[in-house]
Amino acid sequence: MKGKRSKFIAGLASIVLGLVLAGTATAATLNVCKFVCTYSTIQSAIDVANPGDTVLVDDGVYTENINFLGKAITVQSVNGAGSTTIDGNQTGSVVTFENNELSSAVLKGFTITNGSATGGGGIRCSGSSPSITNCTITGNSASNSGGISCATSSPTITNCIISGNTANWEAGGIRCYNNSSATIINCTISNNTAFAGGGIYCNTSSSAAVVNSILWGDCPDEIYVDGTSFIDITYSDIQGGWTGSGNIDADPLFVGGGDYHLTVGSPCIDAGDPASASPAFPADDIDGDVRPQGLRYDIGADEFAGASIAVKQLYSEDITGAFSFSYVPGDDITVNAGIKIQGDPASLYDMQVRYFLIDSAGNNTLLGVRLYRNYSPGNYYIYQTAVIPAGAVLGQGVIRAAALLAQGASLLDRSSLAGYVDVE
Repeated sequence: MKGKRSKFIAGLASIVLGLVLAGTATAATLNVCKFVCTYSTIQSAIDVANPGDTVLVDDGVYTENINFLGKAITVQSVNGAGSTTIDGNQTGSVVTFENNELSSAVLKGFTITNGSATGGGGIRCSGSSPSITNCTITGNSASNSGGISCATSSPTITNCIISGNTANWEAGGIRCYNNSSATIINCTISNNTAFAGGGIYCNTSSSAAVVNSILWGDCPDEIYVDGTSFIDITYSDIQGGWTGSGNIDADPLFVGGGDYHLTVGSPCIDAGDPASASPAFPADDIDGDVRPQGLRYDIGADEFAGASIAVKQLYSEDITGAFSFSYVPGDDITVNAGIKIQGDPASLYDMQVRYFLIDSAGNNTLLGVRLYRNYSPGNYYIYQTAVIPAGAVLGQGVIRAAALLAQGASLLDRSSLAGYVDVE
């Protein structure tokens, strides 16, 4: 790249998040557990709950099928989806919302599994708009909508992993039909199977708004939309690609073996919508880790606990303007980065730096990855050479560098990372 060079030093400030629990004087908590609780099943607590109440479920496997009965209540686990399972025992949808529930009907922190139904093996929404958050919906089956069925419904689905569900016909993961409109935020939808629409299926005048989400490894395709419907996807990782601001098409680098946590070097780290912030976006991830860990939200249900720093450059004479440079696809580019490692002088650290081009249309393309192993604390000057991809929109772009400081797969000191990027 010809002409100018600029620097921008960046540090990562820590964020302290306070959580305030508010309620009314009349709201009650109904405790559910396998032994010595008033309620030994979730449904028995729902049956007597009043609006505003919380059904709080202890660890364990609860073999039952639950129905919210139109109530504005929260059904929540104590310790999250990894500790608390609702097993549908192959006797219908595991969870049902069918009585005009609104967003005040909240399902949070469960593994939903072993459902079998005509529609919505895991969760069935009919004429309802509940909030579904921090759930793992897996191992369910249906004729249509193996994971979640939305019929004339507008649910908000946040921080959920929807995986390993099957449908004979439409939608292994999520189906929206009959004037439905789902909002899907920071979800991971993977390895679901159907005849069409392995990940998401929209038909009959329906829509979905998807942001900060991963659709990867679904069969036979990630998304099916009929001619009466539409889907808006932004800042998401879609296998095979999808038009939309900030979308990428790159292996998310899951841990694997059914574990959908991100690993060091995942292109989904720090690649979420830069406008992401609570309360419009989740304040934490499916495990309860605070978002963001880096300078931006990660894509998917998991916020990489190691975190990263994204250094977005300002390119002008006085570094107060927008970072902008001209190029044509096929140009060679050299990106230089200065990284400072602070830590235990007796320790060795691994460092990975990823370089991205954000073109004028907002497309985010990974230019390259460099891995540096066994470095002592200190200052290092590193570089990456790349070629502007043929698919980049002609004109101008932004270079972003993201650095991960790690030993093995564990980040040791993100707060001390700082860096700059030079474009030549």
